[in-house]
Amino acid sequence: MSRKKKIFVLLGIIVMGFACIGISCKKKTYVDEYAYRESCIEKKREDFFNLMTECKNMFTYQQYEITLEKSYYDACAGEGCVLVSVKTNGTENFETDAFFDNKTGTLYFERTESGDWRYELYIINDEASFEIIDNSIYITAYVDVNNGTYYSKENKGIVLVDCEKENEEDKNCPGLSFPNNTVAKEIEIEKGKKIYITHSALVSEEEVFDLSINFNNGKEMVIHKAGEDIGNKVINVSYYENLIKFSFNELIDVETIKSIRLNGEIYELQ
Repeated sequence: MSRKKKIFVLLGIIVMGFACIGISCKKKTYVDEYAYRESCIEKKREDFFNLMTECKNMFTYQQYEITLEKSYYDACAGEGCVLVSVKTNGTENFETDAFFDNKTGTLYFERTESGDWRYELYIINDEASFEIIDNSIYITAYVDVNNGTYYSKENKGIVLVDCEKENEEDKNCPGLSFPNNTVAKEIEIEKGKKIYITHSALVSEEEVFDLSINFNNGKEMVIHKAGEDIGNKVINVSYYENLIKFSFNELIDVETIKSIRLNGEIYELQ
């Protein structure tokens, strides 16, 4: 092999080596970003869980009592955490007469004569878990209206469906709405549109190209820049009709916000 060919082969190996390194780095970066996002979600859920307060809203249906034991729900952002219990005055054994679907966070209980489940309890959730204590069911549900499973009938956060009445024109499903714990700052921008900032998210009625939050201590939290990847402050962006929601990677103190910058314009908080 001539010296010239050897040089070209060597250059080819070097180029391929750099390409492999680049691919490896991209994979590592993707894995790191995914792990970081998951850790932020887990931490945020822990914070929601710790913010829950006693609620004790309840309803009864037949021999069952469904209670919203504890709740923290940011209605503006559609995020939070709830603890729901299901108790019976009958002879049902929930160890054998109930099934919890981890994928949807749906509880099925009481067998019919045909062996099907008679009742389905739906809770708005992005992730949920359950346990049985003294024949009572307790469900912890992390709420995200934009991401989670949502039974929309009557716009309730908790809905009980009696499957024996499922074919009736009006099922009159009993249920509960979540108490609103929203602490929000509201900013009016051009054309009467508004931006809402809560502990967990920012919701905008205006199209967003450039967005950041400025705090009293001089720090700036960059939420979005068109064409740039700044995804370390936001774990999710969702759209609903004319609204855009940026879900923060952590809870923030809205009382320390000074202003926002939206599409090049500064808007001071009143």
